[in-house]
Amino acid sequence: MEKEQNQNRQDLIREVKFNVENFLADRNNLFFNECDLQMYLAIWLKETKKYDGIDVEYYVPKNINLEKIINGIVNYTLTLSLNKGKHIVLLN
Repeated sequence: MEKEQNQNRQDLIREVKFNVENFLADRNNLFFNECDLQMYLAIWLKETKKYDGIDVEYYVPKNINLEKIINGIVNYTLTLSLNKGKHIVLLN
């Protein structure tokens, strides 16, 4: 049972890698930043209907001020969480 679960996990990782590579190969547009890339990727992966769920999570520090937001000086992270069956893959 554990060997089968490990194989399923590895299959999902290969599938995600394959899909991300296809997404990048099919793009003709520029991405303005990492957030832009990840949001387009999340939408594209969702449209494949190959995953049970795709969640997008942001982390923005709470001590940020309005001037930094306006000037684009914001450090944040974005994580995509893809799940299929009992397995989850996180993309940072």
